[in-house]
Amino acid sequence: MNHDTQPGQTCETPIAPFFKSLAYAMILLRSKGLPCVFYGDLYGMLGDNPEPPACDGQLPTLINARKLFAYGEQRDNMDSPTSIGWVRSGTWDKPDGCAVLMSVWEAGRKRMFVGLDKAGQAWCDILDNWREDVVIDRKGFGDFECAERSVSVFVNVSASRKAGFPPAFSTDIYNM
Repeated sequence: MNHDTQPGQTCETPIAPFFKSLAYAMILLRSKGLPCVFYGDLYGMLGDNPEPPACDGQLPTLINARKLFAYGEQRDNMDSPTSIGWVRSGTWDKPDGCAVLMSVWEAGRKRMFVGLDKAGQAWCDILDNWREDVVIDRKGFGDFECAERSVSVFVNVSASRKAGFPPAFSTDIYNM
């Protein structure tokens, strides 16, 4: 959503709440994404048409995931009409990378290559939309899953602990 499409504006366009998480994952975590976040989605909006923060309050986590994990080569897994995935492999100075899986319909599942250097690692969904860890096999593949109409962002369990997920973030700016 942006300032023209929010409720009460000239180009008001209803957007399904689940879709905002998918859109922000694409904007923030893909190599060609343009990181632009709408203030009202991050903090919520007051006034005649109040809105809570978007993405069930997980937008700060997506922003932090971009900062820490969305680096390196991108490998797309776009072989289904209802779910897509991609892997960011990391770089020499930010080696962790991430695996993203999203669905616009039923639960999604994809076997994705994350790298031989990640064999044996356990990866978790930092958005907590998928509760089970994924163990990367000896060939560098993981079987990733996401719930219906959601996005899951998987990173190495050790890396997510070091980074302090979910990040401390207060959307209560209106009561300062």
